[in-house]
Amino acid sequence: LSRAKLGFYCFGNFKMLRGVVPLWDVILSSVEKEGCLGDVFSLHCHNHPNTTFKVKDSMEFKLFSPEGGCTEKCTYRLDCGHQCTRSCHPDDPEHTSFKCLKPCARRCPDGDHPCHVCCYEKC
Repeated sequence: LSRAKLGFYCFGNFKMLRGVVPLWDVILSSVEKEGCLGDVFSLHCHNHPNTTFKVKDSMEFKLFSPEGGCTEKCTYRLDCGHQCTRSCHPDDPEHTSFKCLKPCARRCPDGDHPCHVCCYEKC
C-alpha cells in the first residue's frame, strides 16, 4: 500500500472503502486501534510556525491557506518600496517573480512628470 516510514496520510470515504475492499477494513481497524484515525488534518504555516489550523475538506484548505501559507498578509518590502499584496506564501520568498501592480512613484526619465505605469514596468 505504501513505503512510507514516518507517516501515512489518506483522504477519502473510508466507510465506503471498508465495505468494498477487505484490505481497507484491515488497515482501518489497525489505525483505529492505534487512535490514528481522525476527521481533520492539522497543518502549520511554513513562514509562521506558530500558526496552525485544522482542515476537514478542500474548501478549508482554500480558506485557511489561500496561497500555500496562512491567512496573514505578506510583510515583504519590495524593491519599489511597496509591501507585497499577497497573503502569506511559501513560494518566491525573495519575490523575484512578483510584479508590483501599484502605480510607479518615480518620475519619468524623459521629463519632469510622474510615471504612469505600474511599478514592475519600465519607465
